[in-house]
Amino acid sequence: MVMKWFRDRFCQSEMAQAGATGGDAFEVMGELAAAVPPGSEGLVMLPFLSGTGSPEFDSNAKGVFFGAALKHTKGHFIRAIMESVAYMIARNVEVMAEMGVKLDEIRSLGGGAKSDLWCQIKADVMGTRVATVAESEQALKGAAILAGVGAGVFGDLEVASNSMVAIKKRYEPNADNAAVYAAGLAKYEQIYEKLKDIF
Repeated sequence: MVMKWFRDRFCQSEMAQAGATGGDAFEVMGELAAAVPPGSEGLVMLPFLSGTGSPEFDSNAKGVFFGAALKHTKGHFIRAIMESVAYMIARNVEVMAEMGVKLDEIRSLGGGAKSDLWCQIKADVMGTRVATVAESEQALKGAAILAGVGAGVFGDLEVASNSMVAIKKRYEPNADNAAVYAAGLAKYEQIYEKLKDIF
C-alpha cells in the first residue's frame, strides 16, 4: 500500500517509462532502489499512512521520512519504504519470538513478493530465510489446507502445507548487511517512540 501510494504520487515518469515499454512501474522503481546501499544512507521511514497495527496498535500513527538530506534521491525514498516494511515485519517477528515462537522461514506474498530486492531486504533485516510461493492467491489455499486437516485428508498442518504449497524462490540473509539493518531497525523503533505522543 505504501509503495503504491508513493508510485501514484511521485513516480509519474517511472509509470510513463513502464507504459512506453510495456513494463511495470514497480520494476523501474525497484531498479532505482537497487542502486542505493542498504540502510538508504540514513533515510528511515515509518510506513504508517493509515495508523499501524501490531505490535504498536496506534491508529494515530502517521507516515514519516526521517533523516532526509541533500544526497537523497528518489531511489533512496523507494528503498527506505522497502526497508520500513521489513522493519515493521521484524517488529512482529520479535513479538512472536518473545512468545516462544521460532521461525525458520517467512513466506512473502502479494505485490512485494514480486521484487527480488524487497524479498532480500526482508531476509537481511530479519536474519531469516524468506520464501515466495508459486501461486499468488493464498487465502483460499489456507482455507483448503485447514479443511484438509479437519477432514483427516492430512495428518497435520505441516504435512498439508508441504503438499499443497509450492515454493517459487528462497532468499537467504546476507550477513554483510546485518549490522546496517540492526542499526536501521533500532532507529525505526526510536523514531516511533519519540513521535508517538505527538501523532
